[in-house]
Amino acid sequence: MEKKINQSQTYDVRGLSFAGLAVQTFAASIICQVIYLAISILSARILGPQGKGILTVVILYPTLLFTFGHLSIYRAITVNLAEKKFKFEDFPASILYFTVFLSVILICVFIVCFFVFNKYFTKEANFLIIMIALAITPCMMLLQAFYSILQVKGKVFEFNLAQILHTALILVFLFVLLVIFKAGVNGAVIAYSLAAFAAALIAIGFVRKISKETWKFNLKLLKT
Repeated sequence: MEKKINQSQTYDVRGLSFAGLAVQTFAASIICQVIYLAISILSARILGPQGKGILTVVILYPTLLFTFGHLSIYRAITVNLAEKKFKFEDFPASILYFTVFLSVILICVFIVCFFVFNKYFTKEANFLIIMIALAITPCMMLLQAFYSILQVKGKVFEFNLAQILHTALILVFLFVLLVIFKAGVNGAVIAYSLAAFAAALIAIGFVRKISKETWKFNLKLLKT
């Protein structure tokens, strides 16, 4: 009897059973999808087919950089946190510096490619607004990494809440910049960038609550 109780406790996070966590995560996913649908409708109605197409292409640039450069950081975090070879306080700061450094390299490569192969990039968006969109890249990498930390540490509620807040922030910023300020495609790109930055800060705040210790950069962690 005691053995069964201990086993059930291993699947209990924040007072929820395994099934409860699954339902919570599924519900959060549904909420995010509904918000994304609202985002898509709002963008299409305000920007029109052409504007929506330009926005999609511009947002695609940081998404591609993230896809090619994230290096499966979340898997490395999962393994190293589970093995407990390093203190937890070493992870957030090390990941933060690493993702920013990697993002800067990727953005620099993109800039070179942009000017060398300029004819293959969209002409409908100016360089400045594309650079603002590229600022999403480090936020995307940081979010993925910090979401992994929350999951590994059993903070499923915070993980789900952070994702919902991210999508909700996109919708809010889009509404403000497109409907109220009528900023067009440029405003939509800024909205996505602001939402990504705010979401990254929220994720950092959730991870910060896990430990009160000072975060430290550990080069050895990045070498493993």
